[in-house]
Amino acid sequence: KIDDGSELFGNNTILSNGNKAANGFEALKDLDSNNDGKIDNQDTNFNNLKIWQDKNSDGKLDEGEL
Repeated sequence: KIDDGSELFGNNTILSNGNKAANGFEALKDLDSNNDGKIDNQDTNFNNLKIWQDKNSDGKLDEGEL
């Protein structure tokens, strides 16, 4: 369940160093734990990532969209 926008990647994301990310791109880059320029199953937190597809474009998380 997503309660609000603070749970999405952005300037509210807390980085591994404890600071807030400047934006979602910085937050995603922080997940590249092996510094190979991509986020994949070789990165520490890859299995914790979830993708939200707003299939019905209603702006809220519905069953089957996460």
